Amino acid sequence: MRSLFTWILAAGLAGTALATPPSIERVAPEKTFVSLWCADVAAVVAALEATPMAKAMDDPRLAASLGKARQALVDRRTELADGDADAGKAVGLPGAVGGAVFPEEDVELDATRMAYFLYADFGDRADKAWDLCAKGLRRAAEESGWTIDEEDLDGQAALVVTFPDDSDDGDFEAGPMEMLGQLVLPPESFVLSRHGSVLVAASAVHLAEDLARELDSPSATGRLGNSTGWKDAQPGLADSQLAIGVYFSEFAKLMQPLMAGPAAGAQGVMQALVGDVTAAALGVSVGTGERQLALRASVVHPAGPAGLFKLLEKPAPVTPATKAMGDDCLSYSAWNVNLAGFPRLLEEVLAAIPEDVADEVEPMIRGYMPALSKAFGAMGPRIESASRRDGAEEGGISSVTRIACSDETSALPLIQLWGPMLGLQPQEFQGAQIFADSNEGMPVALGLGSTGLYFGSRTAVEAGLRAAAATDAESLAATPAWARATSVIGSGEFVGWGFTDTVAQAEASGEAMGGQLGMIRQAGVADELAGDKTLGEVSESWKHVDYKALREFIGLTIYSVTQDRTSLRYEWAILNP
Repeated sequence: MRSLFTWILAAGLAGTALATPPSIERVAPEKTFVSLWCADVAAVVAALEATPMAKAMDDPRLAASLGKARQALVDRRTELADGDADAGKAVGLPGAVGGAVFPEEDVELDATRMAYFLYADFGDRADKAWDLCAKGLRRAAEESGWTIDEEDLDGQAALVVTFPDDSDDGDFEAGPMEMLGQLVLPPESFVLSRHGSVLVAASAVHLAEDLARELDSPSATGRLGNSTGWKDAQPGLADSQLAIGVYFSEFAKLMQPLMAGPAAGAQGVMQALVGDVTAAALGVSVGTGERQLALRASVVHPAGPAGLFKLLEKPAPVTPATKAMGDDCLSYSAWNVNLAGFPRLLEEVLAAIPEDVADEVEPMIRGYMPALSKAFGAMGPRIESASRRDGAEEGGISSVTRIACSDETSALPLIQLWGPMLGLQPQEFQGAQIFADSNEGMPVALGLGSTGLYFGSRTAVEAGLRAAAATDAESLAATPAWARATSVIGSGEFVGWGFTDTVAQAEASGEAMGGQLGMIRQAGVADELAGDKTLGEVSESWKHVDYKALREFIGLTIYSVTQDRTSLRYEWAILNP
């Protein structure tokens, strides 16, 4: 199936559309549980190419590194287009793009089948887009042994791929949905068709036909825009140029038969952990104010925060970092977490566990409850983390986290209970205590002192304790990075916030790039979309980056988290230099 999407991806390469089809909420079924919408992909890419970080690719000082990496990816794009670079350029990127995933009843099998559709408007380039996509689909079918037929859908050509029963695409038991038993069947086919300037992909012929009709005349009822989940998600998608919505209320209906069986107890546990979450949203915007690229995510809980979200009920304004964080950080973050409420949450989860499981688990956990209550009752709400350059650490970076404690000795019973199991032994350190593995078998050390519980690498914990006790330690709040980050994040009360010196962190971790790309290769996607050779060239190019020049194009990375009665909201952004 990956090859199929590779060819679809290869067709989408830059341009604009003449007309805009209806937005996704007007054509997707009301029972949709994942949706995608972008009003103009080409415009988003054009905005991205106008950002300073994109212009870095053309700077002569970075041509031998970033420019080379970009060329490697362009060459791979040409390869994916079967060597036809001119055809790819002529097609360009689409304008409006929409997609949805939803359940559909299979009447013949009396079962629920996973269904989807995707549409993209290519305007006056639709003929070229069709030729390129059809060419890629035929090649993918030939390579994979799929059956492919041509059909006529209301006067428009359509290609229909039927997946063989013994393939990963058609064999339910072999696919990733096996964990759901026979609750949800995978699609049996893939349909590529077009409707005027709009190319359509769907999991069945009748869905492609239905979508074509909706694109012409959207229904007034039964559409996604009428669903509660869609309405709940919209505040989190404000100003987004590309938006993805996930609607848990609809997915919960699909999962209900499963929850009534042996896994019924899982529903109570999930309720205790997160409460009534109805929707989640992910939005992307480019070139807005000081943000070159911004990502916004939200989780909607209309009945109010519950479970883990209740631990985030103590937002606070931005205040100076403690001395333990130092003033030479590559990154800094602060969270306000009601750790004292953790034992209560654990009690609620225990109460929701099925009785047969609770009988085995509860006695063991109950034995820890007094120590847990004492330790967590004295911790928080502030949790800070910082990372620094450290040539001795893998990846060139070490980090430390500090949890504020009204009485750090309250954590001793827990550490003394679990420390020996992890090989951590107590040692005195400048009036504080460090728990570490003398044989360095355990990479994480713990520290207690200066009204805080510290954990991280041993060198980072020692540095944090040393700075916290110093009388002349410099303040991170006096640095330009702090001033810039806090000015963009703004005033208000936050559950969490932080910033990263993007370029400095990239420089410090540059040597680890090869290992990171190795993980991507192992994920099984790189060989399809990027190719092993391309990834190797990208990795090598990063070793020669002029980071001083790069600072002229890329600023800090920031994030902030807020929560009100109805939702938790997260924003991440790369700033202008």
